[in-house]
Amino acid sequence: MKKLLVLSLVLFSLSACTSIGDSYVDKKIVDLESRVNKLEADNSTLKFHLGISDSQIEVLKEKEAESIEEAKKDAEVEKTDENVDSTSTTTDTTKNTDDIHSIGITSPENNATVTIDPIEFKGEVSSGAKKISVIATGIDYKDEYELKNFKEGDTTFWYKASKQFLNLENGENNYEFIVEFNDGKIVSHKQTINFE
Repeated sequence: MKKLLVLSLVLFSLSACTSIGDSYVDKKIVDLESRVNKLEADNSTLKFHLGISDSQIEVLKEKEAESIEEAKKDAEVEKTDENVDSTSTTTDTTKNTDDIHSIGITSPENNATVTIDPIEFKGEVSSGAKKISVIATGIDYKDEYELKNFKEGDTTFWYKASKQFLNLENGENNYEFIVEFNDGKIVSHKQTINFE
């Protein structure tokens, strides 16, 4: 009888522990479900405020993946170009990159010494060019300018540097011509002019 009583107490204790354990597990499940629901609500609120639908998010994810792939390909091409260029001692300053995305300065020559102010740069660019900007840098100035005379689809351009425009000074002057193409590709060409 005593053994039966002890056994009954043990069974009662076990069933109490099990129900406490089940209660604890149930509470944790409810807590986790509550957190998931809150995250989904926050996500919906964010989408609402940003005005982004699920399909737009998918499109953005696809574009990001494509951008990453393009960046990897560009990096591989640049690495290949660097390997090729490292063996060459001369560079062609009239053209930069492939025929579809090229920009070059036809006059004045790179590293030329010029004494006439203003200096007029003349250049050529592939037909898919959308806009051209110039960053001019000297010891005492830095000027950034988007060419207003260049129209989308043009294949020639010009740019003037002058002390009056604050994009030319005595000594070394560096110019970077940056072209953005319709397909999003950006190419630049650097030119150095010594002014006396």
